[in-house]
Amino acid sequence: MSRRKAYDPSGRLGGPNTIHHRIVTYRPERLLVLRNISTPPGLPGAAVYPEITQVVELTPTPAGARVTLSGSGYRQGADYDRLYAFFAAGNSEYLKELKDLVERMPQPAMLAPSGGRN
Repeated sequence: MSRRKAYDPSGRLGGPNTIHHRIVTYRPERLLVLRNISTPPGLPGAAVYPEITQVVELTPTPAGARVTLSGSGYRQGADYDRLYAFFAAGNSEYLKELKDLVERMPQPAMLAPSGGRN
């Protein structure tokens, strides 16, 4: 299973500006673990990106859910530093897009205001 996203608004999935991730682990309403397969041209540190594991965790809270982003596999070196800096700067935009998407979706039981399931 994989996830693809075109970063060029006029682009198409599978085109040159598509980022492609392999889904390593998926736990509905809780966890998504990704490894990169391919990146759009110009991503800083793109050569080392396939070595990085990205984790998106959802933790229920009384107000909804807390989203935690983390990454492992970073090492010392200029490519890793550039890639880390890119995500450190861009994660706020990613989180806003994720928030907008979730707010448009039907609310899963775990996020329901009445408490839902654990």
